[in-house]
This record gives sequence, structure tokens and C-alpha cells, in this order.
Amino acid sequence: MPEQPKSGKLRIKQYQKYLDGIDRFEIALKIVQCKVEQSLNLLEELSKFYESVDSTKIRKSAEKEDLFLLDIMKNSEKQDISKSIKQLMTYEGRIAGIYLENLTKIFNKLNPEFHFTGRKNKTNSRNYNASDEINALLNYGYAILESEIRKSINSVGLDYSIGFLHEINQSRTSLVYDIQELFR
Repeated sequence: MPEQPKSGKLRIKQYQKYLDGIDRFEIALKIVQCKVEQSLNLLEELSKFYESVDSTKIRKSAEKEDLFLLDIMKNSEKQDISKSIKQLMTYEGRIAGIYLENLTKIFNKLNPEFHFTGRKNKTNSRNYNASDEINALLNYGYAILESEIRKSINSVGLDYSIGFLHEINQSRTSLVYDIQELFR
């Protein structure tokens, strides 16, 4: 992998888009919308094989959350970009809850002895310390995904520390996390 970007102009464009609140929100919105659409499509497909996954109920729940998204979009230009981004992440988290609730049903049907309850455990509000086999497998898969995305970002020449949905933090790879959302 090259140590420097292939084109400094690409990186400058990335910074400009990040600094422009409207552009940043639009990019973050597209990331979230794409993730939500893919999550709902997967659940729709899984509902054909697992009767515990009720696609009608899922769509109704998602439609309720879409009202929240419409409100976010309507108010995005009137408020601070950070607030709008946080609200987008709240929306994404609510949809992820619907998604995980249904995956939990499937995982427990396939292998009830794992007693999968979700991504967070009792001792830690984060999901990186796997408390069961399914979380260990998800963590492993996400680590591979993160590595592949980081390599791709580096090879294209973007700055992986400047994301649009995830905030910039020291020692975080915000753009990697943004792109990971599309595959989770």
C-alpha cells in the first residue's frame, strides 16, 4: 500500500466535504439510508426461511422510524450539523435494534445452546469483549472487514481518520467505521 495518497486533490476534496455541513450531512444520510435499506432487505429475505421473522411487522416498525428520519432531514439545515449527525445515528441505532432483534431470534433457533442475547453484555456496554460464540464470530468478521476497508481507503488515497457519520476522535478511524456500516 502506498504511504501517501495517490492524489492530494482527492484528500483535499474529502476535507472540504467534511467541513461543509450540508455536504457532510448528505453523505452521512446516504450511508445510513444504504445501511438501513440493506438491513431491511436481508430481513425480508430471511423472513422467507424463518417464520419468527415477520416481514410485515419489520416494515411497520421501520416505517415508524422513517417518520423520525423525515423530521431529522427537515430540521438538518436549521440546526447544528453535529446534532443532526447524532440524530441520524440514533435513527440508525433504532433500525439496528429491529435488525438485531430478528437476528437474535434466528441465532437462537439455529443454536439455542449459545444463549445469544445481543451485541452488548452485562459487564460491558461495548461489544468488543465477546461474551459468547456468536459475538466472537461477529467481532472476528468485523475485524477482517475493518482491515479490508482500511486497505482500500489507503490505496485510494483518502484519509481514514476523517469520516462523515462518525465523529473525528484521536485514535479512531472514522471513515473506516462509516464504510463498515454499509457491510454490517
